[in-house]
Amino acid sequence: KAELPKLLLQTSSGDYELTPIRSWMFDLIYLHGDKISGLAADAKRKYDVVLPVPSGVEENVEYQLPKGYHVRSVPRSTTLDTPFGHYELTYTREEGNKLRAKRVLKMKVNRITKAEYEAFRKFVEQIDQAESEKPVLGKGDDTQ
Repeated sequence: KAELPKLLLQTSSGDYELTPIRSWMFDLIYLHGDKISGLAADAKRKYDVVLPVPSGVEENVEYQLPKGYHVRSVPRSTTLDTPFGHYELTYTREEGNKLRAKRVLKMKVNRITKAEYEAFRKFVEQIDQAESEKPVLGKGDDTQ
């Protein structure tokens, strides 16, 4: 359980984007504080990409929204299953002014050959795209 300030960023429309909380351990240890697309940042490869030992993270984060806020929209659910890994991100609205995020990332391999690199790059770009989409909260009456 954590209470963190500044998780809500006001948009130009007056709504608020929720900054998602991700596993600090996975970000710090596996990605070294970088985005997952950093694993496939080069347009072309001269050598194979060697990743840390196949690993992953599975997490459920429950957000108790502040009084007076409601979920206006959530990103679409994303599921990717490739030879390199499996990724899921789903947001669900729950009773009691709660929002739940389920995130799963399991890397299946630790070596990506030059021939596989373009497909791997697409996989991590799709993950970054899903991670960049944020839930939007409204403030006040939820009758819209």
